Amino acid sequence: FKDQEESWDYSGNMARLEIAAALSSDIKTVTKEYMSGNEVMTRTLSEVVVDQVLKNAIVKTRWYDESEYRYWTLVEYKLDD
Repeated sequence: FKDQEESWDYSGNMARLEIAAALSSDIKTVTKEYMSGNEVMTRTLSEVVVDQVLKNAIVKTRWYDESEYRYWTLVEYKLDD
């Protein structure tokens, strides 16, 4: 993203998505095998569907990795006991 605020927002959304996917997700995978010369090649496509809304997810810390040009966000989400 060109805008730093958009980058932080996206990073936070991705962190929440990772938590939601760990709680509940539906994974669909399609695998295709084909010959390329004398070799058998495999191509796998996966789709992860997350139907989860996270409320009260708290951003704990953020950082920018200059070597990878990536924004990272650590989000805390407390599970019910």
